[in-house]
This record gives sequence, C-alpha cells and structure tokens, in this order.
Amino acid sequence: SNPFVSIDPILEVADQRERLRAFKGVRVAVSPLIGSSAIKGPAADMMTAFGYLCNSLGVALHYRGLIDAIVIDESDQQLEGPLRELGLQVLCCPTLMKDRVDRQRLAGQVLDWTRQSLISA
Repeated sequence: SNPFVSIDPILEVADQRERLRAFKGVRVAVSPLIGSSAIKGPAADMMTAFGYLCNSLGVALHYRGLIDAIVIDESDQQLEGPLRELGLQVLCCPTLMKDRVDRQRLAGQVLDWTRQSLISA
C-alpha cells in the first residue's frame, strides 16, 4: 500500500509508530513500487513530491528504523545490494498481483521466507 496515504495514517494512531519501532519480532515491508512506478494510485508521484527516491530503496528509507526486511519485485534486483547496505534482508520475487492466485502466491512466499530466513536466523 501507499506509504503516505495508507500506512503512515495507521502509524499515527495512538502510539503505533513507537510500538512498531520497539517490536522485537521481524518487521517486513512489501514495496508498493515496481521499478519507479506504482501499479495504481499516487505512490510514485508522492515519493518524488516528498523528496524520496522513486523506487523500493526510497520506500525502505521512508520506513527506516521500522523494518528489518523488504520484499521487492524481481525486476528491481539491482536494488538488493543498496538495500542490504541499509541493514535489511531482501526478498526478490514477482510482486505484481493481478488476481487471487497471485495474492496467495506472494503471501505464501513472504511467509515461507520470513519463517525460514528471518525467524530462524
């Protein structure tokens, strides 16, 4: 979801941002951008307007201190190194969800990866 109009408002409720910052479990974000584009909505335009890089690295910088890992589209594999330099674990996989099957596939991949790579580490 759009970091600015969907996620940030949730983080502003009560003390959610601080609770997430203090959470001891694995915190994973899924980038809403593929390349420098959002599939729908204003996320890409907003990233640029608010001074962030318009890609998954910009998303990670927006969430800095709130996430341990990020899921990015396989077409953005070139960002894996810079994301790891931020101290993040990275999963590159197809993130475009056209239907329920795609949504289930992505959710399954993220959950499996989280269990195998992050929780057991």
